[in-house]
Amino acid sequence: MAVSTAEASGGAVIDSMDCMQHELTGNDDSSTNQVALPFGVNFYGTSFEHLWVNNNGNVTFDRSLSTYTPFGLAGTSAQIIAPFFADVDTRAAGSQTVRYGWGNTTYEGHRAFCVNWVDVGYYSGHTDKLNSFQLLLVNREDSASAGDFDIVFNYDKVQWESGDASGGSAGLGGNSAVAGFSNGSGLDGTSYELRGSAVNGAFLDSNTSGLTATSTDSTVSGRHVFRVRDGNAPLTQYVALGDSFQSGEGAGAYLPLTDVNGNKCHRSAYAYPRRLVDAGVVTLNLDFGACSGAVINDLAVSYNPNQPPYTDGIAQLDRLSSSTKLVTLGIGGNDMKFAEVLESCVKGTSI
Repeated sequence: MAVSTAEASGGAVIDSMDCMQHELTGNDDSSTNQVALPFGVNFYGTSFEHLWVNNNGNVTFDRSLSTYTPFGLAGTSAQIIAPFFADVDTRAAGSQTVRYGWGNTTYEGHRAFCVNWVDVGYYSGHTDKLNSFQLLLVNREDSASAGDFDIVFNYDKVQWESGDASGGSAGLGGNSAVAGFSNGSGLDGTSYELRGSAVNGAFLDSNTSGLTATSTDSTVSGRHVFRVRDGNAPLTQYVALGDSFQSGEGAGAYLPLTDVNGNKCHRSAYAYPRRLVDAGVVTLNLDFGACSGAVINDLAVSYNPNQPPYTDGIAQLDRLSSSTKLVTLGIGGNDMKFAEVLESCVKGTSI
């Protein structure tokens, strides 16, 4: 039975018998044998045709993974995609087992490899709280390059965030779940964690900005989509460029190293780009490059000790990369000498 996103019922998780083809029997910390994918994927420049499905809320390309306490994905050596990396325990009667398959499963008309962690409990054998989430790896044969694919995380229910052996109590607190992906190199731009990873309570249904209540590149609540093209990093970056109006000059609460001798970019925690991310309006990693006092010509300058970009060491335009999804640019106020214009207006003089 082929299903599309429109046929998903009860939330973001797609209901397809093809996702149930194979079972990872009830266990704690186990993995499947190496599983052949129905199509190859190009993940950060490396092509893969096999993976391991791991009980603890993730799949890996390089080896099976039995680790139950989640670690940060930026520094890991694991080649991993993790919709909900935490201590899943499916041994108790009240928990369902992990299921996976492909067959005719489709997403937006494209073939998909599917893994279900639906109604799963947590260590040690607890089922008073259950989580339901799903991973889809979607073949994008319509794209220009072989191996292009989408990573889709679907969440219907997130009631617990940690196991007993990870410092949790009744499924809460301790070392909370991490969600995202990494190619295992540890290099900048080769990993991504969903906002709220490793933060107590952030992913839960009880949080209005939890995983089931939010979305990424989708209009479906609980669905987070990341598109991998040409082996490049998924589009996860929001780059904010510009002058004083964008940096938040005058708003205070300036970020570290932007209000010191040698750097007066004055990037404020209350600036528009920062507020977009903090409010969850934009669910991307912010690269905040706007700098107080900048003019148009400064956008291409990487270093100037006396004016923007000061000691940033990178030109604003050079912050754009293959992982950039959203760019905002506000520039021109300083070029038009807005300060002098305002002064003239206040004093009633001409310029």
